[in-house]
Amino acid sequence: MRAPLRISSDLADWAFLAGTAVVVHGIATLIWNNNIRHIDASKASILSNLEPFIALIMGLLLLYKPSQV
Repeated sequence: MRAPLRISSDLADWAFLAGTAVVVHGIATLIWNNNIRHIDASKASILSNLEPFIALIMGLLLLYKPSQV
């Protein structure tokens, strides 16, 4: 049996998590916005609609943990 999930109550941990999320999301948004302007609107709309699906697939591939019976 696994130990229950422990959530930190340390403010520094939460600040680091928030800072990392803002920086990573900010960099990804800057790269996306900088490069999306170089393609046609029809291709941009396809990419925008595929983004959540690709994120789902990547999440499953990278974070999948087989159940242990």
